[in-house]
Amino acid sequence: MKRTMLKRSADRRGFTLIELLVVIAVIVILVALLVPAVQRAREAARSASCKNNLRQFGIGFYTFAEQDPQKRLCTGAYDFRRDGCVDTWGWVADLVNIGAAYPSEMICPSNPLQYSEKVNDLLGADTTDGKDGAPVSRLDTGLCNSTDGLTSLAAGTRGTFLVDRILTQGYSTNYASSWHMVRSGVRTIDDGSGNLVPTSGTKGLGGSNGPITLSVVETSPIVSSAIAMLGDAAPGDADEAVLVEDLPGLVSANARLVESFNDGPAQSSGDNIVLITTADVVLTAGGVHAWKFDILPTENTPAGVDRGNEDGTLAGDGIIWLQDTRDWFALHGAGSQPSCNILMADGSVRTFRDLNGDGYLNPGFQPATAFDAGDGYLDGTVELTKTANYGGIDIIRSSTIKGSFE
Repeated sequence: MKRTMLKRSADRRGFTLIELLVVIAVIVILVALLVPAVQRAREAARSASCKNNLRQFGIGFYTFAEQDPQKRLCTGAYDFRRDGCVDTWGWVADLVNIGAAYPSEMICPSNPLQYSEKVNDLLGADTTDGKDGAPVSRLDTGLCNSTDGLTSLAAGTRGTFLVDRILTQGYSTNYASSWHMVRSGVRTIDDGSGNLVPTSGTKGLGGSNGPITLSVVETSPIVSSAIAMLGDAAPGDADEAVLVEDLPGLVSANARLVESFNDGPAQSSGDNIVLITTADVVLTAGGVHAWKFDILPTENTPAGVDRGNEDGTLAGDGIIWLQDTRDWFALHGAGSQPSCNILMADGSVRTFRDLNGDGYLNPGFQPATAFDAGDGYLDGTVELTKTANYGGIDIIRSSTIKGSFE
């Protein structure tokens, strides 16, 4: 009897150390295989949510345009000092005020930064602090008014008002608009010698033709599927895109903030990206159409071409002007080629890959040697081609067919 029990006990002995290690190794391998798959699935879901947000915004823009007397797709950027109070002016306000969307509840879930750097302006700027030709009346409207609104409160005491009355009521975003969407074109004046130059800084309303309209989209020589509107926002500049005070219940001071919209026309100068200024000639005397003979960069011709004084209609400046797109950022996906979701003017959402791992999407800027480390673009790799995402300046069909007669 005892022998039988001993035999059975021996038959029921536990795992050996080697067997235990084998089981642990198998579990580790399974986890190593499953965790990346789960992470990819989660990111795919976040990217899909981001794309859906952008599509809803696109529908809202066209709904707004049908109601707007000027047929604008929006009234401007999310930028208090340049465009006006964010509950009254700008694309975010437009969507909220017609009930089309609530951007504060539709942030990109892949972006760890949830608020725009323009929140700092709301916390500290006054109604007299407009930039780049902003109408003063726009700053002193809505909930920003200086009588009983946000700007009636001293800087440093606005956080609760801003949270309760503005940010949690839909008027917030972590997406960045294109320059074409909120500015559409460069406003020019005669420099006294027959040349046309920008009236003022082209990032402001005063130096632009204002927001894009249905007419521009429908008559543009650029197909609407290549005109970018809104995309994943990049982190703002480190010297200004840091929250200056707590937003009670939302986020603490010193949190990083995102950009609001792209800077517009720029050129590659040496190893830097330089924005257009009032000293730059947009159209020479006797010219017909600004930038008409610029051939934009492509993968095959990354440097682009300036055809100069072709047909005697435009004296070439030797410069390829492109859109500075560094306010967008490739947030989605892992590995060496993350991507950025961008809403186009036809309502579609396209995904553009960061091919060189710098996080940004280059329309074709080419450095003389290598871009400065602080410029964002790593090199001249073209990631936004003119047929997929137009990186040029002019999207408006010109009605001018002749130069100066006298």
